[in-house]
Amino acid sequence: MNTLQYWHPVIQSKKLGRKPVCIKLCGQEIVLFRGEQNSIGALKNSCPHRGMRLSEGWIKDNRLVCPYHGWSYDCDGKGFSPSTPQLHVCAQRFDIVERYGAIWIKSFDSQAEFPQLDFSSYEYICTLEHHVDAPLGVDKYLSMEHGAPYLKISCAS
Repeated sequence: MNTLQYWHPVIQSKKLGRKPVCIKLCGQEIVLFRGEQNSIGALKNSCPHRGMRLSEGWIKDNRLVCPYHGWSYDCDGKGFSPSTPQLHVCAQRFDIVERYGAIWIKSFDSQAEFPQLDFSSYEYICTLEHHVDAPLGVDKYLSMEHGAPYLKISCAS
């Protein structure tokens, strides 16, 4: 089963500023970036040109710029080569949604619908972040109720 077929909250919204951020999910490195008009992109953290980590780049003109040869990518993964403008290249992209104080991603080709948590009795209070030192494949039933000593909990203000 490909777990990237489903939506995953990967970072608190407030932690994604003007610099690209690398996250690791299901064994893959993914770069998240916020464009100049507050659009958000999620791409495989590897430039299709020479494999450079895109998370080492910067944002210019609403595009993520690779630090190696200056190729740049928009939030949809469409690439631009400054030395060969007629070249059409794409970086692997992921679907992305910013909601409930978090940024969520899934595979671009997945048909999974985003979970709706907007109930009439729902009131957003904060976003919690849990760091677990065990792979979820080993203990998929890990939860707060189990009181695991290796759970680190922080609350976003």
